[in-house]
Amino acid sequence: MKNINYLFISHDHRDHCNKESIQTIVKNNNGIRLLSGLGMDDIMNNWLKDYTHWSAEYAGWYQQFTSDTSKISMYFLPSRHWSRHGLFDTNRRLWGAFVITTSSFTMYMSGDTGYGSHFKEVGMLFPEPDIAIMGIGAYSPTWFMSPNHITPKDAIRGFHDMNAKTFIPMHYGTFDLSDEPISEPVTMLKRMYNEGKVNGVLHIPSIAEPIILS
Repeated sequence: MKNINYLFISHDHRDHCNKESIQTIVKNNNGIRLLSGLGMDDIMNNWLKDYTHWSAEYAGWYQQFTSDTSKISMYFLPSRHWSRHGLFDTNRRLWGAFVITTSSFTMYMSGDTGYGSHFKEVGMLFPEPDIAIMGIGAYSPTWFMSPNHITPKDAIRGFHDMNAKTFIPMHYGTFDLSDEPISEPVTMLKRMYNEGKVNGVLHIPSIAEPIILS
């Protein structure tokens, strides 16, 4: 993957924050900027100490990242989750969601999250996002996983809370992290869409499919 300007890292869990993957992306993209939550600098500075052509910025919730706002604005927002990368660093680094806006579109990326009032808040702060990229997997058993991961049903509920227009699913079909069959989340999502339970467009990208925004 080349020609990447920004790399958004929602939190430090290993299925989202992998040393080899991040090093490869930075190596292949001169001048790339890493955007993440407060406390993530210790990991990035250690992993990328041998690279010189990258920069990073770490934000708290509701903070805006530095950018040319005439072209793009980027924000770090709350999600309902937690963080840990090693054995003894639980919740030492901030997790969260991202909102990216230009003059013509608004995009929300949930990161890992359980269901909560923060989805409605997104719609209040950034009315009617054009795209909502949201997790749909790793939810079973729900009595244990629901504080941290949303089911397809709750993902659509959050999508409706923010009055977004296009739903793009993520966080499914790759790592076996919970008890549901690995194909179940996207199957459930497609069924809900076919039953008319999604108030908007559903787009399920193929692996490595680029999403072109006009």
